[in-house]
Amino acid sequence: EECDDGNQNDDDGCNSSCGRDRVVFVTSETVTGNLSSIVGATTVCRAAAITAGLENGDGFRPWLSDDQSWPDMVFVHGKGRYVTVDGAVVADDWWDLTDGTLHAAIIIDEYGALQDEAVFTNTTVQGVPISVDDHCEGWTSVFFPNLTYAGLSSESDAWWTHFDIAPCGLNAHLYCFEQD
Repeated sequence: EECDDGNQNDDDGCNSSCGRDRVVFVTSETVTGNLSSIVGATTVCRAAAITAGLENGDGFRPWLSDDQSWPDMVFVHGKGRYVTVDGAVVADDWWDLTDGTLHAAIIIDEYGALQDEAVFTNTTVQGVPISVDDHCEGWTSVFFPNLTYAGLSSESDAWWTHFDIAPCGLNAHLYCFEQD
């Protein structure tokens, strides 16, 4: 059990399956492909959450893949909902998140503002790498011909995470998911 508040109300942060809500946002700031690794991207997500005053700021991870780490490997496969900072339900649980369609686009940043932009991911809707080669050399490079894949924050179909190939020097956002 992730939580148990003794009722069947799914809209109070703890659903009837005893899964707690987890916050997701797109970063307000952009980054390039040189993040010093996925660990560096994790630092970006956590710093954004903490600066915005989100609860559990140290518990955020990026929706980002390389050949060593990806969301399906490192994320909690929880029973709780994924919600934006303004309360929109993105997915009912991990399995809903990874089924190819979101209930709402992840277009809201950590402050509640709209960010209709490209987002680095290199990640399929199932949470695994699109490519084990195209990940900005482990998220450490901005140099051409290094490439990666990006999603669009305005989309709720598969394009949210896999829209097109992108140069590593692009200024793009990250998706950050509460995990811990």
